[in-house]
Amino acid sequence: MDKRFHANLNKWLFSLVVIVAVAVPAGAETVGQRLLKLFGSSSPTAPAAEDEILDPDQAFRFSAEVLPNNTVNLTWRIQQGYYLYHDKFSVSVLESNGEVALGQPVIPAGEVKVDESFGSMEINTGEVVIDVPIEVRGNGEVMLTLQVGYQGCKENSICYPPIKQQVPLVLAGVSGKEKP
Repeated sequence: MDKRFHANLNKWLFSLVVIVAVAVPAGAETVGQRLLKLFGSSSPTAPAAEDEILDPDQAFRFSAEVLPNNTVNLTWRIQQGYYLYHDKFSVSVLESNGEVALGQPVIPAGEVKVDESFGSMEINTGEVVIDVPIEVRGNGEVMLTLQVGYQGCKENSICYPPIKQQVPLVLAGVSGKEKP
């Protein structure tokens, strides 16, 4: 088929996924359950486990931890059969009660995946750990909220809309000792 047809079909399907993801009120059912109802088997029995579409919080289990040197360790435990786009990771300061500066995130190399619609791209599977150094200027503890962004897909299935997590943290300020 014509490549333009595939590109338009992919855009249409992505739009449909986004509409389904936001159309049903929160708490009614997960995004994965809604997508499964829409695209799932017509069989009245439950789908096979490999056909199940997980909620993004289950597919990409995310956690954050502050290390003693004011480095924030961001971790994703990615379920088998799912992946995160390497170039879609983002970190920014949403708010802070002190002066902070984000250092360059250290993102481990991914693997190359060739997709017929999107071409060659770098993805991450399994466990991904990104260290983000944060410089704190001033004394005492600093409370801040990071906004962490990422996007991923289920292999040979759907891609989720971009995900943003807000991460509240408490960091130690610099020592209050004066230089002689």
